[in-house]
Amino acid sequence: MNRDSEARFRALIADGWTPAPLIALTQWIAEHVVLPQSVSATPGRYDLEAYPYWRGVIEQAENPETEKIVILASTQLGKTTLAIALMLALSYLSPAPGMFATPDRDSGRELREKIYAIAEASGFADDLPPPRLRNDRWIDLSAARWHSGIAFNTQTLSGKSCQRVFKTELSRWRRRKNFGDPKLIADERVKAFFRSLILEEGTPSDESCSISASYDASDRRRLHVPCPACNHFQDLRPFPLKRGPYAGFGGIAGVKTRDGNWVSPDEALEKAFYRCERGCHIDNGQKEAMIRDGIWVPKGQHIGRGGKLEGVPLRGPRVAGFRLNAMYAQTVSFGRMIATFIERRGKQASLQTWWNDWAGQRYTKRGQTPKWRQLWARLRGENLPGTVPSWALFLTAGVDPGKGYCRVTIRAWGEGGRSQLVAWDTTHANDDRRLGHLKALQPQILERDWQLAEPNELGAASLRVALVAVDVGHMPHRVHEWVRSLPAELRKRVRQVAGKTDLPDGAPWRKRLVKFSVRTGKRYAGGGQRRYEINRALYTGEMHDRWRLPADDPAAWRLNNADLGQAELYLQELTNEAPVRRADARGRMRTYWEKIKKHLGNHSSDAECYDMAAADMLVNRNWLRVAARVKHWVGVSGTAERKETKASPPAKRPAPRQEFLHREGGWV
Repeated sequence: MNRDSEARFRALIADGWTPAPLIALTQWIAEHVVLPQSVSATPGRYDLEAYPYWRGVIEQAENPETEKIVILASTQLGKTTLAIALMLALSYLSPAPGMFATPDRDSGRELREKIYAIAEASGFADDLPPPRLRNDRWIDLSAARWHSGIAFNTQTLSGKSCQRVFKTELSRWRRRKNFGDPKLIADERVKAFFRSLILEEGTPSDESCSISASYDASDRRRLHVPCPACNHFQDLRPFPLKRGPYAGFGGIAGVKTRDGNWVSPDEALEKAFYRCERGCHIDNGQKEAMIRDGIWVPKGQHIGRGGKLEGVPLRGPRVAGFRLNAMYAQTVSFGRMIATFIERRGKQASLQTWWNDWAGQRYTKRGQTPKWRQLWARLRGENLPGTVPSWALFLTAGVDPGKGYCRVTIRAWGEGGRSQLVAWDTTHANDDRRLGHLKALQPQILERDWQLAEPNELGAASLRVALVAVDVGHMPHRVHEWVRSLPAELRKRVRQVAGKTDLPDGAPWRKRLVKFSVRTGKRYAGGGQRRYEINRALYTGEMHDRWRLPADDPAAWRLNNADLGQAELYLQELTNEAPVRRADARGRMRTYWEKIKKHLGNHSSDAECYDMAAADMLVNRNWLRVAARVKHWVGVSGTAERKETKASPPAKRPAPRQEFLHREGGWV
């Protein structure tokens, strides 16, 4: 070998061992990725200036601490195009096997054609197989092979080792019966690699949405943009905040009349503007510059005065979640965003589309709950507040303590479960002591004689509350301390209760002895807290079932004759819950009762459920011939004198919901 040949050989060896120059993913994508007219509304080179919000996502893909990226966004924001751009960049800068998974075979074929079209337009046609050699099993980019996965066909998600797994349209993924979760099956492909990346993208749907669940498990980032007037960073939202220091601000404004009604969609297009959280007026022309200077902020952090992140994030960057609504798109103005909402109000199907595709939020389908005015008009009774109907045999009370107050409901009960509201009230602290609002229950509820309209069949002209159920969920130690401070004869008529979503075997309640507080670890005095766990779902569903009964039905849920203004808060809280069907931690579909208006409480509903549970405990859920049994343990004063009985039904069979069928001897 002569000297020239030896020099060339050494140069080739040196060149082969020289590391490739480092290049950022954002730079590579901006220089190489080209979108053809056949697949994009904005053909040409992939311009991150037109999609500035995706720059942070691309940079996060280079973070070695990040194992998964979740993109939860409205439609037509370029989520799939971003995933393809990342796929091409990673394949050529760091070749490794991967998987591109889609909901079904048709969407997989469409995506495959889109990937090949973008790769050809970007100048990589020589690295691609000819059209006749392309198949549905993988996408061959020469430098890297990406397997095609189908969510409904779990076989296509198995048996492959991949360093990168990209999942598209995750909200449309559905699992097959007798097979595991396809999302988790796809995640298993990366176990053979020390450094891997999983990307999930999609638009939210309903309460069972997979992409929303993935985002909730991430560090939950939102794009905060600076106000052009005051430089205050905030995320763009369609509606103003309802509570907190910025209540009434931070949303689209100028779309309601003085009396609170929505303007027409045409007026909204013309008049809508964005109101900063500090009250500044922001026009559409200023939005593009705001978004260009946006910063992705994880949950728990905020932008400080120096324009840097401050605070402690909710979670680390191992799972990075990004959320966007349609307002961040250049083509969607503030007016267009809210005008579309006004057009679709009142129609559940079209309104769900708006919440999913425009607001980028999942839509919770709730069961029908009557309006509070309608409930008052239909179930209004004859007795004035504080007066007990003559058919009443005993009284119960439900108490939901809050901070400095207690929400109280008192209900009369008769044969067959017949009931009527006697009084609704809120007790407040009558002094500065820590138990003041609880101590007010003794004279106002426990020691008070409630007059009947006429003597009942037992000859009683007045009744005292036979049993009081007090919720311990908010302040367990204070309730326990107050109960222990009561005289022995009053303490027998008070039970400490806690609402549970449900109980094993559908039991209506379960008695427990709790020795330590789960929240503080502090020991309860007197050997522990004797607590009754109440099946909240069972009693709430039963109460709503009673509302649907005809007004003349003896088992209907009757109210008293209070004025609408007097009972407004009680009725609003009573009807502020609706049933929602969603999967639990084990994937089973269950019914949950959730608040309809987050800013409005459901204290009255809680109190009424505990009222019902207290009544069931007294009669052992047996509403036949109640008077014959009541006269043995309720005197003229109406207080319970009998010993406590084990009221829970057998645990082997769930307790059926009351159907109120008319039978001989009374209503069941």
